[in-house]
Amino acid sequence: MTSVAMVPWLTDWPGAPTPRLRDILAVNLRGARAEAGLTQLQIINLSCIAMRHISNIEGANANVTIELLEALARPLDRTPAELLTPRPPRRG
Repeated sequence: MTSVAMVPWLTDWPGAPTPRLRDILAVNLRGARAEAGLTQLQIINLSCIAMRHISNIEGANANVTIELLEALARPLDRTPAELLTPRPPRRG
């Protein structure tokens, strides 16, 4: 999964602001979707969420309800908490 720390504007550097949850969700959703080998269209079909909304979420441009977060997590075999948890950078 792509980690929040791998995204330059979310990197942990001195004085860096704490990432917003929508930024963390965007990075984790894209990473989980890529790991699962799913396209945005497949997520739309599996979660019944509109394309525009998925695109806005992955672009960190949407506020998400708990119900929507659950609908996104289910087809990715993730929990809502996993989609909102910053990931440490991968080493190696």
